[in-house]
Amino acid sequence: MELLIDCPENSSKCDISRLGACEVCKNIEAKYTCPKCEVKTCSLACLKIHKKELECDGIRDKTRYIPLKKMTNMDYMSDYNFLEGCTRFVHGRKRLNDKKWSRDLPQHLQRLRMLTRQRKTILQFLGRNFTRRKLNSTFYDTKSRKIYWSVEWVFVNAENKRFIEKKCSEKESVGNLLKKYIDLQHPDATHSELEHYRSRGFGGIKVMLKSEGIKCCGNKVYELDLRKSLEENLQKKTIIEFPTLLVIFKELEAEYDIIETDEEEDTSPKEEPGEHSSKKEEEYSARTNFLFTDESLWDKLSDDEENKLEK
Repeated sequence: MELLIDCPENSSKCDISRLGACEVCKNIEAKYTCPKCEVKTCSLACLKIHKKELECDGIRDKTRYIPLKKMTNMDYMSDYNFLEGCTRFVHGRKRLNDKKWSRDLPQHLQRLRMLTRQRKTILQFLGRNFTRRKLNSTFYDTKSRKIYWSVEWVFVNAENKRFIEKKCSEKESVGNLLKKYIDLQHPDATHSELEHYRSRGFGGIKVMLKSEGIKCCGNKVYELDLRKSLEENLQKKTIIEFPTLLVIFKELEAEYDIIETDEEEDTSPKEEPGEHSSKKEEEYSARTNFLFTDESLWDKLSDDEENKLEK
């Protein structure tokens, strides 16, 4: 690019380059500036020489540091567009990964998740390489139309002795499922390990379900009703692979944060991975850009907030 100005000596037009001499050949006035390294060149030949010598690709570095004092409006716009592009890229990758994860989930697990949702239970699965995923043998029996769960029993007061029991019918009560351990009818349960539970009986113990899918769920549990079926106890709960049931002495329940209501957990059906409603996409694309909006919109939002507070 060249700048034409009036020469005061002869009042005629003269060409004065605002870029100076070409930094490659040093003979001709420069016409172009490299977007990346800002080297001034005069022709395509000089441009190619500069790219070869400096190993420059000519692509502007969007993350190059610019002192705040030297930033212009174009630099601000460039940074904003760069951040918007990063946001679109992240959302695009998330949708792609969710769809890939959904495709990788075997068909029988997809069906099992659908059946548990019909029973008001949210079932989630881990990656195929996780140990908990490999231990899970929960399945749906088409003949009896029942779900047979894998259940992990943790006897807290027996040094956290663990048993993973397979084929636990969803129609069986939690008390009946636990009975074989208390009465030592289970082949893996020995008298010395669970003798304290046997001496107390059902009146002196409680069964808790380890909470999943809620915020700060570390020590939060659900108290289960021994008289109700496993299906009823798992309603409105989130289960990762299979339920973990904690068997504790009754007097130790104060050490746990028992969730007495379902208000602390969002039990509404969650959107499956890979399923993105058009409504959410429309809301995302229609978000107001508050960075470049006028002050009248801010005034309107402030008035709406004040009206809500008055009501």
